[in-house]
Amino acid sequence: MKSKNLRLNFCVQKIFRKDNISSIFAKALALIAISLLIIRSISVADISWDSLSYHLPFAAMRVGLLSPHNFVLPEYLIASYNGFPSAIYYLKGLLWLITGRPEAVQLVSILSIILFALFTKKTLNVSAEWIVIGILSIPLIQIGASANMVDVPANMGMAMVALSLYKLLIKTNEITKQDFIWLLVACLIASGSKPQSIIVGNVIFGSYVVVFLLLRKKFRLEYSNLKALKSAIFWLILCGFAISYPALLNTYRYGNPIYPMALNIGSLHLQGVYTATNWQEPAYLNSLPQVIRWLLSVLEFHAYDLRPIPYSIDQGNVPLSSKSFRMGGYFLPLILMSLFVIMLSTKRMRRDYARRGLLFLFCITIFVSSLPGSNELRYYSFWAVLLVVIAIAQLEWNKNNQALGEIFLFYKAFLVISFLFIIFITGAEYFKWTGPRYSDLVSSFERNRKVFHSNEKTVFFYDVNDFRGAIFDSAIFSDPNNIVLIRPKNNYEENGINIK
Repeated sequence: MKSKNLRLNFCVQKIFRKDNISSIFAKALALIAISLLIIRSISVADISWDSLSYHLPFAAMRVGLLSPHNFVLPEYLIASYNGFPSAIYYLKGLLWLITGRPEAVQLVSILSIILFALFTKKTLNVSAEWIVIGILSIPLIQIGASANMVDVPANMGMAMVALSLYKLLIKTNEITKQDFIWLLVACLIASGSKPQSIIVGNVIFGSYVVVFLLLRKKFRLEYSNLKALKSAIFWLILCGFAISYPALLNTYRYGNPIYPMALNIGSLHLQGVYTATNWQEPAYLNSLPQVIRWLLSVLEFHAYDLRPIPYSIDQGNVPLSSKSFRMGGYFLPLILMSLFVIMLSTKRMRRDYARRGLLFLFCITIFVSSLPGSNELRYYSFWAVLLVVIAIAQLEWNKNNQALGEIFLFYKAFLVISFLFIIFITGAEYFKWTGPRYSDLVSSFERNRKVFHSNEKTVFFYDVNDFRGAIFDSAIFSDPNNIVLIRPKNNYEENGINIK
């Protein structure tokens, strides 16, 4: 009896230790957040412009729910459909087919976050629950987690590739086959999501290969023996193909690896329908260097002006003339605190590893801030994800150090406060599971189009500048005989349309 009481007391004491209490709380909070986001993903339609105009149609067309004959896209979206990575749309379409619910396409975002948390657990050996809470404290990630946009999956992929490079620099002799497998997964996610993540992913992966070869030569990595080196080279070649295959396909088809983006290098002109300067931004930014534009956006300078809600999926819910247009979205206190924690924890690292880590962050920051359109933070939010994850990782690796252990406890509390603050300041808008479904919008969504009949088919003509609700007149949501045409008004000739 006495031994049973001792065991019971030991269990109670173990459970109520400070680190165990925080771990149990974090796991419960992360599980609740993930569950609510999954429920929202399959219950509430994403009615943002990008979602309705091309993400949803692309997913339907990839799996045969729609065809180019009954849903005729404008020329620039046809180019996007042909040139953008297709893997993510096949996955979205497959989820739609399996569940019979168009809302299921939105599960891809939250699934990518779950996979990212598992990646950090397996490769960096950090607590997945704190990773979930940390990255969901970034407004643009929290908002996009249940949306139909592809920004969250793309940024999870880019972050995974970047963190693989970070581990190579900081834990040089701990690289195993498992790390290469996860790097392959990261490359597939990055290359299968959107054009920006292909470009960024290739640059970071190229850096990974260079660093791997340099460190192997100088520090005799684990893969220095011949057999293991062959294995490493095999995995690197596989990852290289995974991250670049969409660019290779575009080069073969269009002679341009980044099609549909036009590319001009000296006398070399590669075809495309978009340009690198085709960005909407506040007028006061026009004369500023791109790095300064990005910095002002990260600092959330004027980012809250005229906003009906502090954060939105693209930060574009204000007039174009507003200084807050497309600005902000990372929650500045979280960024500053994460940087502060990284600096403190870096002091406890070996000097050479500390230098590598700081050089890594510096180079990533300069690279991201210099990219076209980087001030629209949703495109490259993996940078903010990196700060949070690296802060958590460096503290967790050194949690036995008393000073850093106390800082870690403080940072955990800060993450929880930040996470809850973003929920409350947005009125829990992005965790609500009640709202219209796509099927509800067929009759209620306002749209402007011309309707006529031809060959026993109903044709809905939409102007190329006003077709957000066109998907609801399509064969997948309405009559199977419906045809949707999206064309410029001045090119419209009713009698000249060929209905197949």
